[in-house]
Amino acid sequence: MRLAGKIDDVTDQWTRFDFPVKVLIDQPLNFSFNAVSPTEDGSVWIDCIQLERGDKVSPWQGRPVESRLITNAKGNFLEYGAKNFVELQVMASEPGQAETQVIDFYDNVVWSNKFSFAKGTKKIAIDHEFPRGVFVVRTEYTFENNIVTWDAHRFSVMSFLDNKHKHKNLFCIDYSSNLPSRSDFEMLLERSRKIGFGSKSWFHQNFKEVADKYQAYDMDISHGYICERNRAKKHYRVYAETAKAGRRELSNDMPLIDDWRAESGENSDVSEEYLLRFKEAVKTRAANHPWCRRWSFLGEDDAFAPMLAGV
Repeated sequence: MRLAGKIDDVTDQWTRFDFPVKVLIDQPLNFSFNAVSPTEDGSVWIDCIQLERGDKVSPWQGRPVESRLITNAKGNFLEYGAKNFVELQVMASEPGQAETQVIDFYDNVVWSNKFSFAKGTKKIAIDHEFPRGVFVVRTEYTFENNIVTWDAHRFSVMSFLDNKHKHKNLFCIDYSSNLPSRSDFEMLLERSRKIGFGSKSWFHQNFKEVADKYQAYDMDISHGYICERNRAKKHYRVYAETAKAGRRELSNDMPLIDDWRAESGENSDVSEEYLLRFKEAVKTRAANHPWCRRWSFLGEDDAFAPMLAGV
């Protein structure tokens, strides 16, 4: 696992990892991590995440009360007009009083409930016919020792689409290339289809299984890229196949054609003979990826080699 720029091994035992984060300005923070297995399978379990001030870690300590929002839909993404179920489950280590409010996008309280809770679990049914929109469920807890804390959850209500609408390709799921490596990739595709995201631009992962997954959710792929760039020298190469796992260092494939500067020198010009060979390499790569119907040179990098971009 890569945490704060380092790689740690995980085992079949619970292990604590800690790392410092320096926050220089007042801004939202995003923490992310991933796990890689040489056998390309397995699971990593993560629990007891704790963020604290200072330069020393302290033992993990749970909150006196926690809650979770339970609905009938994955990701609390509810279909408008359907028979929906919304419930708040409160787990407390000591008794107290609470008020739950459901707040819409415009900061209006559309539902509220005051209740007392004891040590243990209490279920609060949120019975309301919600209109379309995004809602926050905020609960404030007050304990007998006057400690006050709160938590919040989110759910949304929408009319679902199925990517059959006329202008679906105006809305693209993303511009980058890392979505297929996410564990929730298919859930993101399902969610995107329901809200009308009907296309995928700049298809970095030229793998057929990834293209098939996009198309299974009626998302059209705008284009793939023909070249790969050596970032150190800003040289371009065309390969017959896409690199394994998207990483060329894991493959032993030789390029169909190398950069003209690698063949003729850094200050050389592109010859007509080279352009003919480059064109044939482009044909071969495109033929090997028939599920990708449109191609670009390499996106923004077109400006580095305008003499090749239109070949």
